[in-house]
Amino acid sequence: MPTRSPVPSPAPIRPGRLFSLAAYTATAISGLACIAVFLEGLKRLRHPLAGDFGVFYAAGKLAGQGHPLSVYTTARLERLEAALNGGHALHLFFPYPPYVTLALEPLARLPVTAAFAVWTAINVAAFALAGVVAIRRIDAGRRLLGICILVFCLPLVVSTAQGENAGLVALGFTLALIGLYPTRSDANSRSSANLPILAIGVALLLLKPQFLVVPMLLVVARHRPREIAAAATTVAVSLLAGLLTGGMAGYARFFNLIEAGLKAGTKYHWGPTFNYTFQAQVQAILGRTTASTVCWLAMSLGLLLWLVVRTAAWNDPSWLLLGAAAILATTHAMFHDLVILFPLLVFSLSIDRVRWAAVLCLPAILLDPMVYPATHVHLVVLGLACAVVVADWEQLRASVRTMKRYLTGVTSTALWKSFAPPRWDSASGSETR
Repeated sequence: MPTRSPVPSPAPIRPGRLFSLAAYTATAISGLACIAVFLEGLKRLRHPLAGDFGVFYAAGKLAGQGHPLSVYTTARLERLEAALNGGHALHLFFPYPPYVTLALEPLARLPVTAAFAVWTAINVAAFALAGVVAIRRIDAGRRLLGICILVFCLPLVVSTAQGENAGLVALGFTLALIGLYPTRSDANSRSSANLPILAIGVALLLLKPQFLVVPMLLVVARHRPREIAAAATTVAVSLLAGLLTGGMAGYARFFNLIEAGLKAGTKYHWGPTFNYTFQAQVQAILGRTTASTVCWLAMSLGLLLWLVVRTAAWNDPSWLLLGAAAILATTHAMFHDLVILFPLLVFSLSIDRVRWAAVLCLPAILLDPMVYPATHVHLVVLGLACAVVVADWEQLRASVRTMKRYLTGVTSTALWKSFAPPRWDSASGSETR
């Protein structure tokens, strides 16, 4: 009897193809969300002062009228905002240092439509530049996927519709890391920093100083005097420039306003629901209590301490972890601030231990309640944390072992010095401890 030829079994999906399938699927879903949100955001684009841009524009107007200190008087800012926008105001305070007001003054001299167009073009171009920098540092085979991730960046669409400055902040964070780690390898801390690029990155991050914490900790942990001097000089020059808009009184009012905002905390709807930080999530679960304050402070400081210890030991974390830490460990990070992650996601595509974590981040971002109301922001924060653990699991275990050995060594040395018996010099018979 004739024998049947065996039916060929389907070829198994290679790991590289499986990753590409998952990544492109997540990116396609992100693209659909971008289209839906963009169509809804067109309504806001027709009325630019109805979004966060109205606060920026009103602050620039007050500075141009010779009242730079009034930007920190919320009632005065709201009255001008309402006068410019047909009686409508967002009822938001201006949480930016005086040097930001100085930069907004020239923009506010333009008509509203022209000013918003320039503001949008600057932020989109800044994000595109950060994307180009990231694309150039990955393998050619992953560049199409990287471009798709950048084009379908949902937080950028939201930031544009709201008139926010997330594009500039994303460029600043990317340039700060590029300045510290100019080689193509992932966070190779032994390489010499590119000081001009580092200084530009720090200057842009000063627009939102809360996202400057992680880069500055890296600068200090690398303990290289030229890098510390470059970053410190940039900060000092910006602070001195802020003195031109109200002197020390401007900084005093700014810090008073920030203190009041931190005390208000989760009283606003965006506190526990749309704030992507340890602080907001812990307070949403435990309430505003002493225990919750201790809890989120311990989580934030623990994460930052881990980064410092690893960097000081020349064992640097992935860039994706740095971006997640910058968001989770601050006190205020909204959905549009997630823009800073996307150039880092692209950079992670060519690194085996990080690329699956990058794919995990994309659907986590899409679980935002604004896009998918059935979920809560807790899930997004959990997704970011899981991605960080997946990306750096082996490094995390190594860091824990290093810290245990260090703490054990310090403790043993201290105990020995405290309780060791005295040594007697054989020649003179005198006691030496």
